[in-house]
Amino acid sequence: MFTDMVGYTALLQQDEPRARRDRNRQKAVLERHIQRHGGRILQFYGDGALSVFDSAIEAVASAVAIQRELSEEPPVALRVGIHTGDIVYDEEGVFGDGVNVASRIQSLGTAGSVLVSAKVYDEIKNQPHLRAVSLGEFNLKNVQRPVEVFGIAGDGITLPARASLPSRTQQARRSVAVLPFINMSADPDNEYFSDGITEELINLLTRVNGLQVTARTSSFAFKGKQEDVRHIATLLGVELVLEGSVRKVGDRVRITAQLIDAANGYHLFSDNYDRRLADIFELQDEIAGAIVETVQDRLLPERIARAHWESSLDRLGAYLATRRTSTEAHSYYLHGLHEYNKWTPEALRRGIQLLERCVSTDPSYAPAHAALSRAYGYLASTGQADVEAGWRAAEAAARRAVELDPRLGDGHIALGVGQLFYHWDVDAAYEQIQKGLGLNPGSAIARQAFGMHLIVIGEAERAIEEMEMAARLDPLSMLMLYSLAWAQLEAERYTDALEVCDRILATDPMFRAAHEGKGLALMKLGRNQEAVAHFERVVEITGDPYKGLAPRGYNFALMGRNEDARRALDMLRERAQIHPEQSLEVDFAIVHAGLGELDDVFRYLEAAAQKRLAEVMFSVNSPMWSELRKDARYWELIGRYGLTRIARDKR
Repeated sequence: MFTDMVGYTALLQQDEPRARRDRNRQKAVLERHIQRHGGRILQFYGDGALSVFDSAIEAVASAVAIQRELSEEPPVALRVGIHTGDIVYDEEGVFGDGVNVASRIQSLGTAGSVLVSAKVYDEIKNQPHLRAVSLGEFNLKNVQRPVEVFGIAGDGITLPARASLPSRTQQARRSVAVLPFINMSADPDNEYFSDGITEELINLLTRVNGLQVTARTSSFAFKGKQEDVRHIATLLGVELVLEGSVRKVGDRVRITAQLIDAANGYHLFSDNYDRRLADIFELQDEIAGAIVETVQDRLLPERIARAHWESSLDRLGAYLATRRTSTEAHSYYLHGLHEYNKWTPEALRRGIQLLERCVSTDPSYAPAHAALSRAYGYLASTGQADVEAGWRAAEAAARRAVELDPRLGDGHIALGVGQLFYHWDVDAAYEQIQKGLGLNPGSAIARQAFGMHLIVIGEAERAIEEMEMAARLDPLSMLMLYSLAWAQLEAERYTDALEVCDRILATDPMFRAAHEGKGLALMKLGRNQEAVAHFERVVEITGDPYKGLAPRGYNFALMGRNEDARRALDMLRERAQIHPEQSLEVDFAIVHAGLGELDDVFRYLEAAAQKRLAEVMFSVNSPMWSELRKDARYWELIGRYGLTRIARDKR
């Protein structure tokens, strides 16, 4: 539950004694009624508070009691927003997706109102003393679907008129894509610098409350392409496009930037910035600030502008203050990101070397530690490095990033992913991922990480919502789209998964994961012969007969083609000899499962569990492993590794 005093800042300037009296009265009333209804106040914000309850019914009853008392003389203008969702809190603060939604619902309200989400309404609709009226659906920032908002009606409660609330269209007109800035330097090797500036502007703008920012992958899909800005905006689903160029000469840098209204192609602003290289952080702050002011002045209706955008520039400045470093370290950092974003094992290793130079030059630069963690974790999770050594390095870098800057969302996400995939600690992973989401709810990577966590604990339908959000934030990312297909496979929505894989392959016919995903969906639908073609397509794309052996061999076994399945096992053994550093235990287990050779399945699963391979953890709730879970040996195995508690099926 979020509460906020309406007009407190203005009142403080006009009549400070009255403002302080109202604030103290509000605080006393909140403390009394929240405690009576079993709630806890987690944070006071001077003119408002954030509270949590174990019951949605008690939360709404508390809000009603608060508003009724504050409507009496001397009245205090308060608005309340309530939502039920994910939240974590500790000595560092309160974080989570539930916090973001409750805050945005509260900001829609008027003095004396109590607004609740549809999820809360479902809890209270059978309570005759808590009457609620639908106020319509609203597009809230970083929420995948429109949220239906209800107003509580009754004596002493203000029910806002629908006309006084922002329309869905007005709510949605706050989106921007930052296209790759063109490298205008004489040296083409300086391209890493222009790409880095673009990425840092994207990261900076995602922290602006109320602004949806297209993720890097989708923005960079247009690099080097001469396409109409309005067409790009349509593909990305945004209202605004920022484009520009970077010229770096010696210790000087010149950046041009234009913010374009995609509806008509007009420039909302265009400017040149000439600075010393040492002033690059102030320059980024200045450009982001210009965007914030332009969006605030031109796109938001006056009645809601100040509620959502107050102090945005201050927050941006404070954020950038934590990211300043030397020119040399910053150059290593940008160059490291440039290599990292190529997403090949060789480039990732080059990126790690450059990022290591960055942290050697400036050990206190938190973003570089977070980027190092992502790079090490990617190599470990894809089998391109020793699993244990890779995750140890990833965890150490993530912890250092969080120690240096607890407000860096990327650091918490990296730490959470390590807790999930390496330690199999779903509770610690949840806490860190929710912190990351709370700090950076507009991050597609954060949404994808939460979706993976939900798949692990067997909440695949909720995972689909998170993956849909990730795909909306990064609409041209094949990885994010495939993450959505993966969640649909886990939710047994195989036809939906087929459709998403077809969308991917229509854009990129060479995206091998989509062929594997389509093959799995066809296999689960009983269309095994069609699945064969897609599993074999993986071999054609990679030019490597040893790729995709596990699903291929499993499908052969289901079709009764046991000789082909055993040939897949032989090839897995050959691959293990060629690449002894790779972990193929789960691949062996999958093919043996198709053949019904359960003794071999459990022998390999035991070896996989000893290595802490993530596939073992995913098997606990995945429909792909449902037959195996009928065997008592499976439950004995996962019980020894502490995974029984996450199983939705406790057989």
